Amino acid sequence: MIFFPFDAERYSAMVFFDVETSGLDYQCGQITQFAARKVLRDGTTSEANWYVQVKSETEYSEEVQKITKLSKEFLLENGMQEDVLAKEVFDCMFSAQPVVY
Repeated sequence: MIFFPFDAERYSAMVFFDVETSGLDYQCGQITQFAARKVLRDGTTSEANWYVQVKSETEYSEEVQKITKLSKEFLLENGMQEDVLAKEVFDCMFSAQPVVY
């Protein structure tokens, strides 16, 4: 049995997010990875994980690459564009069904 810490009659799910970035400076940093876990009222869970295509001018230090285990090359090749990510996250949050990637 999963603990649902809010009004389960009113809400059908909880979504937890984890975000990785290229650094802590909000003026030049960029989101590089966005993960979500969705828990439905019945205890069903699903997960999603998206990589974001970094801009070529984004600073991405060796230290950050060690922490996140993501290289700039990997993100350029495998990441999605930010506008696509925004739609995916929206769909994950507001879909009544579990989302699995």
